[in-house]
Amino acid sequence: MQAIQTKYIPCTDFKDNRYKAWIAGGSSITLTQADNLEPQDNHKRVAIALATKMGWKGVYQGGCLPNGNYCWTISDTDSSFEVK
Repeated sequence: MQAIQTKYIPCTDFKDNRYKAWIAGGSSITLTQADNLEPQDNHKRVAIALATKMGWKGVYQGGCLPNGNYCWTISDTDSSFEVK
């Protein structure tokens, strides 16, 4: 199991705002921003998508890093989200 990192990618002339999740092993996923969600919820949404893609189940907890990215790890207390 690896930590999942997420980051916000601003729009360009050709693409809308996006959120990317990745792990050190090289797998990643990028989703277009859901405008009805707060930024932290968009980070959570893309982390859930990557955990699901990897087939990882568990209770995750995350937080903001100094550079504005988020990091999500498996936790057994105070869940932020759960992948079943």
